[in-house]
Amino acid sequence: MGNRHKVGDHKRGGKTDRDAEQRRVRHQVNRELATADDFDDLALPSPERKGGWVKHPAGSTPNAVPAERKRVRHWKQRWWKRRGRLRAERLALEDTEPAG
Repeated sequence: MGNRHKVGDHKRGGKTDRDAEQRRVRHQVNRELATADDFDDLALPSPERKGGWVKHPAGSTPNAVPAERKRVRHWKQRWWKRRGRLRAERLALEDTEPAG
């Protein structure tokens, strides 16, 4: 709490500056809306973008991590659970076939 209230050459970070700018603009807009008579000609201020926010085209997310493929749990699959029976049937067929 102490660093926030220090007076002097204390420098605030970028996020803190952006938050303060957003708050200042938000309050200014509320004041102008409260005192406006004609809303058609009202030009409201917008916060200044300082590189912390970039609008990307629809459908593109440049920093998105590709979704990891869903791993198939083979021991939960039906074919894995039927393995023993299939192996036994195969062995039974080999025993009944004539050698040669």
